[in-house]
Amino acid sequence: MPERRSPNDGQPRGEMIYVSWGGTGRGAALRAAYEQAADAGQSLTYLAILDPPHFADLDKHLIDLVVDELEWLLDAHLRTVAEASYKRIDATRVIVRTGEVDDEVIELAEATGAESIVLGAPLDIAGGSVTELVEALQQRTGAAVSIVNPAANPYS
Repeated sequence: MPERRSPNDGQPRGEMIYVSWGGTGRGAALRAAYEQAADAGQSLTYLAILDPPHFADLDKHLIDLVVDELEWLLDAHLRTVAEASYKRIDATRVIVRTGEVDDEVIELAEATGAESIVLGAPLDIAGGSVTELVEALQQRTGAAVSIVNPAANPYS
């Protein structure tokens, strides 16, 4: 995907990770996260996680096929969002991983030094609360963690 320029001075100001798993997030949530990253002058990584509660019954071959198809689909979705926005981001990418949500987010955030993490609403948390997840991610990564909820914004 070609790099897109933001309205800032052209220098990236860190990375934002937008996280979606097991049906969380919606198109409007991705659009809101894209706008937020553009406004902050950050690059945007769309991290999709195939988590055990939703995908545990798939064998390795089928998971690999799902990952490939999901990467293609989410990349197309992200390009569509970028093309529809008048704002530009320095760089975007899609990463699809399998595993526990918190583990995968923490691993990527630590590897990239992400400055912010945005969880797409609505959220479905198996065995915990949204508040606990946000607090754990903030504590473990040192990044600002928020929930993008376009349903709360009547203009989304």
